[in-house]
Amino acid sequence: MEDYKVIGGIIYFTNDLLGEGSYGNVYRGIFNGESVAVKKILLKRSVKEEREVELQIKLNHKNVLAILNVAEDDDFRYIVLELCAGTLEEVINKTFKGPILPPDQVVLYEIADGLYYVHSQRLIHRDIKPENILISKSGQVKLSDFGLSKQISTRDTCSMSGIKGTLLWMAPELQGNNAANKATPKCDVFACGCVFFVFLTREKGGIHPFGDKNDHLKIQMNIRSGEPVNFDELERDDLVTDVIRKMTEEDPLIRMSSEEVKHWFRELVQPVLRLQRVLQAQQVQPSQRFQRVPQAQPSRRVEQAQRVQRAPQAPQAVRIEQAQHVQPPQQIQRAPQDLRIEQAQRVQRPQQIQRAPQDLRIEQAQRVQRPQQIQRAPQA
Repeated sequence: MEDYKVIGGIIYFTNDLLGEGSYGNVYRGIFNGESVAVKKILLKRSVKEEREVELQIKLNHKNVLAILNVAEDDDFRYIVLELCAGTLEEVINKTFKGPILPPDQVVLYEIADGLYYVHSQRLIHRDIKPENILISKSGQVKLSDFGLSKQISTRDTCSMSGIKGTLLWMAPELQGNNAANKATPKCDVFACGCVFFVFLTREKGGIHPFGDKNDHLKIQMNIRSGEPVNFDELERDDLVTDVIRKMTEEDPLIRMSSEEVKHWFRELVQPVLRLQRVLQAQQVQPSQRFQRVPQAQPSRRVEQAQRVQRAPQAPQAVRIEQAQHVQPPQQIQRAPQDLRIEQAQRVQRPQQIQRAPQDLRIEQAQRVQRPQQIQRAPQA
């Protein structure tokens, strides 16, 4: 039986540890009936996490890990996060056990899209690295861990108090003698370019563009001097290589912006996304047709039931039709009446014929009278 605790509607399982670090531990939990990750941190050590909560809880993007809720007790703060299947570092190290990822172009575009969104919210992440890029249960890429994030000014800069971030992925303007420089969103672009390079060379173990990952000091030196020594290891077309080279430029004024990176990869993935939609449509349609076959049987049973119901009605229809056939003789019976009327009319007609002799006698009488008129002629 699993041990669990309940804090403010958040359930987390104390024996199901997902990760741990100096900040605290992450446990599997349940919130609002769904599986989540619960980040448990000490309140007295939560300055970093306080900033993370305040900034990340305002973000709302499909490629940024969402904070679902925050609760506290006397000693700890509990941050409820989306439960993901793993990290990009696990993909690079081939220890990832989650869903199949989309094509590489889509993965890179989702990272660039999430980073541009963060920058559009006037934030700098300051700790972009494979460990902080998570893979969701559906295979979607999400930026996470905003503990070092800072709000930027209208000049797209923020003040620095010492070196913040991970040196292996840190832009040259933030290292060594340049540490006093102000951070800009292009610092994140540099780190993102390095992550892209390592991800695309994962079949070779994940090669860092500035040196051997086991020799961190050498990588830092090459970053400061602007010497990406491993670009020949990137077996990609010239366009992808050129974009990553521009993302990792030593001079931030020459370096690409996150908006330019997003736009470039969006144009690259459009054919891939169209092909995916076509393939998904082809996969969905056969299953839909298969599901409709069982639904056709109930309609046949209904039709059969309707036929059964119609059977008793057939004799009634026959009787009605027979009744309609019986009615015409009534019309035939009426015919003699019409004949008798017609005969009566014919009987009356002779009276008119008998009047004809009377008219003749009148005419004869008139003729008899005419001679009298003729006799008056001599008098005239």
